[in-house]
Amino acid sequence: MATEVDGGEFQALSDPLADMKQTYCTTCEDYFPVREFRWEDTNETLSKYYSRHSQKASAMARFLGRRDGMLALCLLGAGLGILAGIAIGLMKGSGLGILMAIILGVIGLVGGFWLQAFVVNPLLLSMICGEWDPRRLK
Repeated sequence: MATEVDGGEFQALSDPLADMKQTYCTTCEDYFPVREFRWEDTNETLSKYYSRHSQKASAMARFLGRRDGMLALCLLGAGLGILAGIAIGLMKGSGLGILMAIILGVIGLVGGFWLQAFVVNPLLLSMICGEWDPRRLK
């Protein structure tokens, strides 16, 4: 039986840098390792697909393409935002620093997510796989 995947789930599943370990079988209603799933059109296992497309990736590219790379960029953005807010507060000499640290921290957090999802990962995929959109890979 086939498990259909589309939308954001298909984008995540087709991304060879995402380092997916398991995915959901809709027929079985359970999670299984990606090595147990195959693309219907090519009969290639997902684990072989990931290996084939990511073989040229450096350790840093693999890190930045995974969810932990996204987390690192989010935390970096939040940290820089908090530091900028504190610096503004110190320069202005008021309680503005705490408010600015919170606001700029949140902006930095969102900016880190956006940077990984819409700039870093597509750029890495383009350089490594020759295609920025993982849904177009064969």
